[in-house]
Amino acid sequence: MNRRTLLFLMDLLLFFSCVEKPKPSAGFTDQMIDLVIKESNNEGIEFTNLYDKLVFEIATDELETVKLAEKLKRRGFRQTNWGRGNHALGPRLVSVTLVNENCQCEVAKIYYSTHQTDVYQITERIRCEMVAK
Repeated sequence: MNRRTLLFLMDLLLFFSCVEKPKPSAGFTDQMIDLVIKESNNEGIEFTNLYDKLVFEIATDELETVKLAEKLKRRGFRQTNWGRGNHALGPRLVSVTLVNENCQCEVAKIYYSTHQTDVYQITERIRCEMVAK
């Protein structure tokens, strides 16, 4: 095999190895949560890939889970408020407020409407701010 063919095959392999972007890992999500908590500047970040499937119905209040809120609880945050309502771009917004000794975070689970009737894309958003002592 000549050098030119070998370089072509290496370029081809490199191209195809970079085409498909991997889904963010749980480590990425946890790192971003750590950053939002550390900065605590009331700026948020929305995670669009926490849920890998569209849903066909909105969970009832009893069955509703908010992934980012559960991650905060494992970090020692406690829930102080919970609510739900309608979102401008979809039929449901679930909001959870959690606090620890230094920080208050608001997590929102958003059901976005899609072009299909009764089919929703779910995202979650988190923002944190320092608590005055």
